[in-house]
Amino acid sequence: TGQTAVPVLTVPAKAVYSRDGGTWCIVVTDAGNVEHKLELGRRNADAWEVLSGLAEGDTVKLREGQ
Repeated sequence: TGQTAVPVLTVPAKAVYSRDGGTWCIVVTDAGNVEHKLELGRRNADAWEVLSGLAEGDTVKLREGQ
């Protein structure tokens, strides 16, 4: 049988960083930049699958120099 593609939420790998034993990114909001702790799944060369910590439509900040 064929496999069915399941849509997943992803975040650019350049937006993700590790700190204090967790994985984080910065979400840009009207009130300013807010750190979000992420639970990640699979990764390809450019992006991580997001299992929790972001919502569809969130705008993330890419890390400087990446």
